[in-house]
Amino acid sequence: MKFTIAICTYNGECTLSKALDAVIALDEFDSLISEVLVIDNSSTDHTKDIILQYYQLNNRIHYVYEPNPGLANARKRAIEGNGDWVIYIDDDNIVCKWWLTGLKRIIQDNSNVGVINGAVIAITDKDISEEENIRLQFMRRNLACTHIGTIDYPAVKNIEPMGAGMCIRMDALRVIDKNGWIRLLGRTKNNLASGEDTELCSKVFELGYNYICCYDIQMEHLIPRFRLSEEYTDRLLKGLICSRYAFISQKRYYVINRLLRSLKHIALIIKCKTMNMIKTDAYELEKNREQIVISSTFLDCVRNDSLIKKDNSKVEE
Repeated sequence: MKFTIAICTYNGECTLSKALDAVIALDEFDSLISEVLVIDNSSTDHTKDIILQYYQLNNRIHYVYEPNPGLANARKRAIEGNGDWVIYIDDDNIVCKWWLTGLKRIIQDNSNVGVINGAVIAITDKDISEEENIRLQFMRRNLACTHIGTIDYPAVKNIEPMGAGMCIRMDALRVIDKNGWIRLLGRTKNNLASGEDTELCSKVFELGYNYICCYDIQMEHLIPRFRLSEEYTDRLLKGLICSRYAFISQKRYYVINRLLRSLKHIALIIKCKTMNMIKTDAYELEKNREQIVISSTFLDCVRNDSLIKKDNSKVEE
């Protein structure tokens, strides 16, 4: 069993070294790792220099340049690896030493698994404000995290794959690539759109494989303070919802789906605005504010689209 680690990065010079140090320190790195592909999605900082420095330290680390913007394009380059599995790591992810051995055990015990995640622990600056902490609690899942600060408390079971630390069968990725890679582009330089990981995993599941999330394997996700600002989280939510809208628009009965979701979001906006008139709890107020952003963004997508126009590129569910 061999793994290809794919680290997708864009201007990651501040955290990339930490991510690479953790990868090199993994238990059984030499026996289980085929190669580490660090995929530079057109960075403009010193990312390339850092990668080439690490190549001098360990020749399993390779620099891969991807000129086309979008996380989906960077993720695709992982199929150039020689591993049986691809582990996708972001440039701000710090994996625990037993990550590989934990994955190996899960794969050996579950022959039909196609996608694996572990615990992703949000690590922030120690002096974040109460407002930022509240925003982190609400945005935890949207920031691709299962826990905040520590693993030492019960967490809701994660049932949806996340891109951070996602491990996928290489043969499934190659089948997907042969049939036509995913349509959602993912994050680019100025766009926080997402959903490409959901689309990719859904294609793996269509091949008959299942999903496992095991909190025994863990990684830290470094969250800089600016990502807890209202401006950033609102941009992130809008990108997520626009991508989700595009994703459901590929499905059969997409018109009915859009209509039902529109009615749901109208009701949610009314509910949140009503609750804000009687609620004073800071967490509930922020939760309602973010929900209004989500629902308003979805309705904007509907207004800018057509509920009856069937695009020939839509795919069946």
